[in-house]
This record gives sequence, C-alpha cells and structure tokens, in this order.
Amino acid sequence: KQESRLITYSQLDSSAYLYCRDAKFDDDGVRATLVTPQGEHFLR
Repeated sequence: KQESRLITYSQLDSSAYLYCRDAKFDDDGVRATLVTPQGEHFLR
C-alpha cells in the first residue's frame, strides 16, 4: 500500500487538491510524484 500525504486541500473546491504520492532521494536530489486533478506530475 502506498502512503499518500495530502499537501493542500480546499474545502471550497473539492477538486483542488495536491497529493505527494511518492518521493525518493538519490544522488541527483529528490524525485517526487505529485497527483492533482489534472493527473500525475513528476518533479526533480
């Protein structure tokens, strides 16, 4: 089971949310997978 952390959430707009589903630290820094209503985004 993946642990998800709710970063931001708007009670006024239930579609405005941002999950950080996955974050990995490696030699290049951090790689994060963010889940928004528009889909998944990968940050480095």
